[in-house]
Amino acid sequence: MSPSPEDGKESSVPVDVQITDVNDNAPVFSRPLYTTQVREDFPVGETILQVRTEDKDSGDNARVHYSVDNDNFTINDRGELSAKVHIRTENTNDEAPVFFPTRHYTAYIAEDAQGGTPVVQIQ
Repeated sequence: MSPSPEDGKESSVPVDVQITDVNDNAPVFSRPLYTTQVREDFPVGETILQVRTEDKDSGDNARVHYSVDNDNFTINDRGELSAKVHIRTENTNDEAPVFFPTRHYTAYIAEDAQGGTPVVQIQ
């Protein structure tokens, strides 16, 4: 910086200017939707799906922290995520199905039931 006063004398002073990033970019997921299937023999504790995000900010403003705000999900202080979900498994044909003994199974179906409507649960 070199100010020039009215008397014509000049003086120079070095000035450091630091520009700080403003958190003006929201993180964006790399895909609009994440979908996966889980086989019935999938090992417990293994990662099923990993999401990725990008934040165009820099430094601390680019850090992404994941959290959930839905009653179907919870996250504990160890970062373990739990979910209340319905899972459709793929059979790997490693064992024949076994039905618990019963005399018979009975189900009542409404005449206007949509395709895919659960009818009976067999254990």
